[in-house]
Amino acid sequence: MTFLNSAILFGLVAAAIPVIIHFLTRQKAKTILFSSLRFLKLLENQQIKRLKFKQILLLIIRTLIVLLLVLAFARPTMKNSLFSGIGASAKTSAVVILDNSLSMGIRSNGQLLYDRAKKAAQDLKDVFSFGDEIFGIYSTKGTPTIYEGARYNFETVSKIIQKSKLSQNSTDLTAALLEAKSILDKCENINKEIYLITDLQETGIKEIKNFPQPIIEDKNIKLFLIPLKSSKANNLIVTDVRLANQIIEKGKVFEIQAVIKNVGEKQARNKLVQVIVDGKRVGQTTVTMEPDESQTAKFKIIPAKTGLLNGSVLLEDDDLFYDNRRFFTFYVPGQIKVLLISDQEKDVRFLRLGLNPSEKSESQIKIDFKEPSQVEFGTMKNYQVVVLSNVPRINSTMMSSIENFLEGGGGLIIFPGADIDLRNYNKQLNKKLALPFFTETVGQLGSTKFNLSLGKVDFSHPIFSGVFDVDKKQIESPMFNFLTKVKMLPENDVVIEFSNGDPFLLESRAKKGRTLLFTSAVDPNWSDLYLKGIFVPLINRCVAYLANNAENENKDYLINDELFANLTGVEKYDDFKIETPGGNVSKVIPQIGEGNLKLNFKNTNSAGIYSLYNEKELVTQWAVNIDPDESVISAIDEKKFKKLVGDCKIIFYENGQSLVNEIKTTRYGKELWKFFVGLAFVLLIIEMILAREPEEKTERIHSGKFERAI
Repeated sequence: MTFLNSAILFGLVAAAIPVIIHFLTRQKAKTILFSSLRFLKLLENQQIKRLKFKQILLLIIRTLIVLLLVLAFARPTMKNSLFSGIGASAKTSAVVILDNSLSMGIRSNGQLLYDRAKKAAQDLKDVFSFGDEIFGIYSTKGTPTIYEGARYNFETVSKIIQKSKLSQNSTDLTAALLEAKSILDKCENINKEIYLITDLQETGIKEIKNFPQPIIEDKNIKLFLIPLKSSKANNLIVTDVRLANQIIEKGKVFEIQAVIKNVGEKQARNKLVQVIVDGKRVGQTTVTMEPDESQTAKFKIIPAKTGLLNGSVLLEDDDLFYDNRRFFTFYVPGQIKVLLISDQEKDVRFLRLGLNPSEKSESQIKIDFKEPSQVEFGTMKNYQVVVLSNVPRINSTMMSSIENFLEGGGGLIIFPGADIDLRNYNKQLNKKLALPFFTETVGQLGSTKFNLSLGKVDFSHPIFSGVFDVDKKQIESPMFNFLTKVKMLPENDVVIEFSNGDPFLLESRAKKGRTLLFTSAVDPNWSDLYLKGIFVPLINRCVAYLANNAENENKDYLINDELFANLTGVEKYDDFKIETPGGNVSKVIPQIGEGNLKLNFKNTNSAGIYSLYNEKELVTQWAVNIDPDESVISAIDEKKFKKLVGDCKIIFYENGQSLVNEIKTTRYGKELWKFFVGLAFVLLIIEMILAREPEEKTERIHSGKFERAI
């Protein structure tokens, strides 16, 4: 038998009180003079013996009542095991897993769930003794430690937990339990325990492939689950922010779409949704949503300046306000740098005029020209768009430059010409960039005997967004005398077809960049495309579309994701710094790999905008957001949890005392205090019955005097 409150056993000395009272209050016979012996017959020895037996019995009962009550307060426990007392006196190794994930920030009955979790953890102080080995970890992604190593005094653990803060990280209960088991496997104490304090978020249970279930199979480890549940909550989240336009220009309207979802348990009525860009509110709307419903809110934005911009979609406050904002970044091109590559300048003269007819340096598009022999490995990194027009052959240096350029998010436009080697293109360029293979040429150069016009046009493609009136989507078709036929691949998308169904303009995405391939040239011997009204807007929109790709690529970074940048056009790289949402600045050193300058940053523990600077110049920005799954606050069924995790004692937290009692009962055995209290109550009733029975008066003769027991 083990006593959970052994200090109270000192109260056993109180059992002597009834005995002391008995001796102190023993009744002495009083002598009463009488003149007759007529009462002598009433005094019988049997009655006197019965009275003494009754007094002794009452004394025993009263002493037992005191003993039983003291033992009940000492909280005796009993295990079936013969050696249970060994475990009760042994030291304990324990891991406290505290859930500080974002879902614990929900406000329930005026209090954060995480504050309740910290209180539950602090109430464990009566569970541990001085010298017990106590570890602490969080149940969030990566299982960070609450403090390093073990602590042997829970008072220090309690102080650290009190100062701990809610994180924006997502829950990973599986990883936390595995880490706790790994810690305890290295400990030598007999008692090994895990205390998991969590909201039991269903999305926090991560499945592990090829891992046996349950997670905690070790019978030597006791798992105590302390689930904290919130009341029905109101909670909306922004699950995604999309740029509806892939071509963004200064002073022109583009659309932002925000996907809103009601992950709460109540209807949301007329909730405000705002869009903030460059620190200013630029749009707002309201939504009304049922639980588990999603809606897309659309906002029209007109950027007032060029360059890198950032913003956020902000929701009205609700029960979990930590997930009410989602960040995004976008790029409004200023001057687009385009490199034209051809054997002769005459092959690009119409392209040059279409892109920058005035040849002014302050034009939105700045054009440079180079011959293939002038293109070196790093030449293309200073441009956003590269155009190949009638380049006869693609050598290894050119191919490496193109691949490196596309890896950095650049855009490539290819025009055929009379001098190109189709086999060389198929082998060197088309195969590596997932472009369709050239099969043959059709028509006759400079002849009008073979004529094809344009056929089907994909007006939904970003190139045509905002170019035509809604009801007047018509193109004055050029006439084509000569073209190259191609064999399409699954990766290719046709933008414009010829009237015979062959592709004229198609798109392919290789690496991180995009490639547009024209199957006919901007050459009078091939077509009269350069004379038609569609030519100038088409070539300009193609350039704008490709120039927007690198910066406006949909980069969905979440908390704890590693940020990545492929740096181009950088001459000095010894003063790169990253500014976090909290305003902290960290110096970073880029790495050279595969001929590129690459940069990685891992410390993304909070949502917001991360900005990369080279000296004082802003290079790029990343939007880091919380995982939307972390906002889904539904809890896993406790039976299902036990099946996945293993046998565990579930303790519903109400107050510190009940928490401690449940744990000690599980640790040391079944408590017997109720039995002792019940037995004491029965003895108390017996005592009352015996004490209430009337005592017969007895009298006796002594030395000629009458004695009566009072």
